[in-house]
Amino acid sequence: MKLNIHKKALTALLATSISLVGCHSSKDCEIEGYHLHRYEKSGLVRYLGCDFSNFQGYEKTDQVWYPLEEDSYLHFLEMRNNLLKIEDNELYIKDVERINEERLLGKSLHPIYRAYKIDQNKVIPSSWVDSLFEIEEEYPYFKEEELYEVRDLERNLQK
Repeated sequence: MKLNIHKKALTALLATSISLVGCHSSKDCEIEGYHLHRYEKSGLVRYLGCDFSNFQGYEKTDQVWYPLEEDSYLHFLEMRNNLLKIEDNELYIKDVERINEERLLGKSLHPIYRAYKIDQNKVIPSSWVDSLFEIEEEYPYFKEEELYEVRDLERNLQK
């Protein structure tokens, strides 16, 4: 009996969480069906299931994406864990990589990058790599605040 009660509570919690992700929960949005709005900040792009003009520094654009509703829990995990898709942010990442290479050229410092994947509802980080594009197929996400770090090649130390 306890297991059945816990299962019902978990199902209700998941259903509530999923419904909060879809923009259809917003009173101000007049767009029908399950959809996500495109938000941008300093060259970064993310899709969110909310209808605010500004969300954590991201400005809402006029673009809307209609993903499969079955993927709504995945979008919830992306938002909850502050994951951004590499494919949506290729130009931003290429700029960061280029700037890092130019800035560190001739020094014993080297930038390394970390990506993430969602597997069985868990966020799993990659090992540090020279470019996110090397592992994008397996690890399709990154975190804005943890995009890269700099290592000292001579001392093999993190800066």
